[in-house]
Amino acid sequence: MARGRLADPAFATELARRIMAGDALAETELVRCCEPGLRRLLARRLCGSAGVDDVCHDVLCAALRHLRAGQLRDSRKLAAYVWGIGRNLARAERRRRRREPLTAGMFDPPARGAGPEQQAIAHELLDRVCAVIRELGPRDRALLEGLLLRGEDKADGCARLGLRPAQFDLAKFRALRRFRSAWHSTSPPAAP
Repeated sequence: MARGRLADPAFATELARRIMAGDALAETELVRCCEPGLRRLLARRLCGSAGVDDVCHDVLCAALRHLRAGQLRDSRKLAAYVWGIGRNLARAERRRRRREPLTAGMFDPPARGAGPEQQAIAHELLDRVCAVIRELGPRDRALLEGLLLRGEDKADGCARLGLRPAQFDLAKFRALRRFRSAWHSTSPPAAP
């Protein structure tokens, strides 16, 4: 898994020793050696580029913090150590995404007086939400359009769909789970 210079145990050991001694240049070298491969690993684990920058930064900060504290047992396996932190933080990010609540407010139009960039971002987000909702089945689509796009409350949703409150809660849970899955499996539109 280790590529380049970090695959050399002598180089990895020396780099780890220098980082533990507080050498800032060694820290920069670790980032330079690990970042490209780590980004590829995280992009695969996170199903696209969304969030890769943040998680990559967190991985490298955690690795440096652990190294400075002398928590690496076998410095010859420095790259594997960093990759392990990457896999763990990617797993945590996927769990966080699954638990992340989706609410109607997150799809509201931008505030009055928002700049053109914020308006463009809000419209792109809304377009993507609509595209993902269109991919779902008819019942999920009807429920989520009311819930996420029109801000419909539970009572109105129950009346419109002919569901009891407990049925509505279960249908909402399942529809949101399918929406999240579809959302995370599609990549966001490319930046211009």
